[in-house]
Amino acid sequence: MNTISINSMTGFGRAEHELGHGKFIVEIRGVNHKHSDIRVRLPQGLGFLELPIRNHVKETIGRGRVEVNIKWDTDSEGASLPRLDTRAVEHYLALYKELGQLVGKDQATPDVQQLLDLPGVLTTSSPSLSTEELQPLAMEALDKALQPFLSMRQEEGHNLLAVLQEQLETLQRHVQQVEMRLPDLPQEHYKRLKSKLEQWDLPNGIDEGRLEQELAILAERCDISEEVDRVHSHVRQFDGLLQHGGVIGRRLDFLCQELHREANTMGAKTQDRQVAQTLIALKATIEKLREQVQNLE
Repeated sequence: MNTISINSMTGFGRAEHELGHGKFIVEIRGVNHKHSDIRVRLPQGLGFLELPIRNHVKETIGRGRVEVNIKWDTDSEGASLPRLDTRAVEHYLALYKELGQLVGKDQATPDVQQLLDLPGVLTTSSPSLSTEELQPLAMEALDKALQPFLSMRQEEGHNLLAVLQEQLETLQRHVQQVEMRLPDLPQEHYKRLKSKLEQWDLPNGIDEGRLEQELAILAERCDISEEVDRVHSHVRQFDGLLQHGGVIGRRLDFLCQELHREANTMGAKTQDRQVAQTLIALKATIEKLREQVQNLE
C-alpha cells in the first residue's frame, strides 16, 4: 500500500457551525502559488479573528494561496442584510462641509454612491458574543472547513504522484535510449567527416592520421556522457523526493529546471539525428513533469 503523502495546492472546503442564535459559514479555497499566501475575509466587527485564523491555516499548509471567507448568519429575519448607519452618514456630511469651507466651496456635498462606498456607512449585524466567546467558536468552524479542504488537497496530491511517477519512468526510458547510442557516436562522426572530405576531392587524398586527430577533437567536443550522468543523478533525486513526500514542490521544480538545462546542452553538443529526436521527446516529458510539479505543495 502506498503511504507516500504529497499534497496538491488546489482544494476547497465548506462548513457551517451552528450556534444558539446564528451560525458561522466558512469557505476555504486553495490555488497554486510560489509561496504561502493566506487571505481572510470576515464580516464587519469580526476583524480581530483575522490573525488567529491566518496563523491556524498557516500551520496546516506549506505552500499555496488560500482564501478563507467567513460569514455570520443570524436566525432573525433580515438581520444579516446591510443597514444604513445614519450617524456615520451625518459624520461624513459634516466632514464634507468642513472640507468645502476650507477649499472655498460651500456646496461640497457627495453623491449617494460616494457615501455608500465610505467605511462604516453600510453595516451588518455581528454576533452578540464577547471576543473571548467568539474566537473558539470561529476556530471550530474553521477546523470543520479545513477537513474537506485538506482531504481534497491530499487526494489531488495522490493522483499527481501517480502521474509524476509514470512520467519519470518515461523520462528514464528516453535517457537510456540516448545512453545506448553513445558508443556508436564516434564511429558515426568518423564516417560523416570522411564522407565530406571525400566529396571535396583533395589533391593529396585523405590524411588518415590527421583525420583521427580531428575526430578525437570532435568527439571530445560532442561528448554528452557527463550530461547524461547528471540527468541520471537528477532523476534519482527526483524519485527520492517523491518517495519521501511532504512539501517538495519547489525542490522538484528546481530539478525540472536542471533537467531541462542538461537536455538543452546535449542538444547543442550532439550532431546525431537519432539522439536529437530522442532529446525532443525527453524535453517534452520534462515539460510535462514541470507542469504537474507546479501544482504540488
